[in-house]
Amino acid sequence: MEEDAFDDPPERTFPNRVFVGAIEADADTGTVTVDRLSGACCVGTLSDPLVVEGRVQGGVAQPIGQALVEWVVSDQRGQLPTGSRPDDGLQRAADLKPAGTLFDTVPGAHDPSGVKGAGRSGATGATAAPIDTLSDALGPLHAERIDVPAMPERVSRAIATPRTAEAA
Repeated sequence: MEEDAFDDPPERTFPNRVFVGAIEADADTGTVTVDRLSGACCVGTLSDPLVVEGRVQGGVAQPIGQALVEWVVSDQRGQLPTGSRPDDGLQRAADLKPAGTLFDTVPGAHDPSGVKGAGRSGATGATAAPIDTLSDALGPLHAERIDVPAMPERVSRAIATPRTAEAA
């Protein structure tokens, strides 16, 4: 006996989200602090508001860490010299303020309960928000582009190395 099955629903549901951030960058130390990150998420019907809020908060925290502090490198043999937590630069809960969230609860059209999902609804825009905000803040200084993560030494170096007119 043999059985094959494949589920390919004709309609799918996707949450939508948008984020805006406010940061501080210390020009002397290069330290970047997220003062405020707020987002609006359209997740459909809120089946359990506390769980959805928690998923969005976690989905926001991870990409802020990715944007500002997480740094994992490997050597030529593929070994991780940053193989321990103190070396990784992981974001910690104490480093973050809760993100402001607004939920738009327009029911999803393709699910009987109206849900759209919220599993990673914070993750997409939250990586770009602090980096875009930092780029805007450093623009008048003609600072070099900063690669992710925007660690203090990278921010300091970017401020100290203005772009030339040709590169701007």
